[in-house]
Amino acid sequence: MISRFSQLSLAFTTVTPLLFSIAVVIIILYPSGYMCGWLDLFCQRVPPNSGYWWAVTLFILLFMYSWIWTIWFLNRQNRRKRETRTIMLSSIQYQTMGNILPVVAMLPPWLTLLLKDEVMLVMTMTAILSLVITCVMSRQGYSSLIFLLCGYKRYEGQDKNGMKIQLLSRRTWRNSRDVRTVILLSDYFSLVI
Repeated sequence: MISRFSQLSLAFTTVTPLLFSIAVVIIILYPSGYMCGWLDLFCQRVPPNSGYWWAVTLFILLFMYSWIWTIWFLNRQNRRKRETRTIMLSSIQYQTMGNILPVVAMLPPWLTLLLKDEVMLVMTMTAILSLVITCVMSRQGYSSLIFLLCGYKRYEGQDKNGMKIQLLSRRTWRNSRDVRTVILLSDYFSLVI
């Protein structure tokens, strides 16, 4: 099984697309303020003093770090053959809701563009709504838009004892007998190799 840090980082990937969505909405609402912050930083060598600029930049950096780390981590785990486990599944099913829910969680911040009069109130409420959707989604297993962007598909399998396990794979699986070896990422989440 992977380290606790890696498990937390994988769980964090469910939130970073939401943060990126909020950052894009703020850039659309205040494009000149964000670009002026970069001009001040590069031309005058003065760090921006706007909280919006720092928040947007932090959200974008967290998303990029999470995306790069996920690609690196899953590729590294895929190459490590010594940590594989044999698994016997009785059924396997592709999870379409695992790909739709992260997109739904990213939509509420875009309501801010429609209601520009109370930007902070609407942004706060939509961010809270998105976090609630993300928390509900993460209770159903790791469901991250980053996995989808990296080309991974999410499956739900059931072993011979009836225990459900979330599976992540780049390949398409139709038959549960074809899945033989996995790498455990957490107790109920595995990478199919």
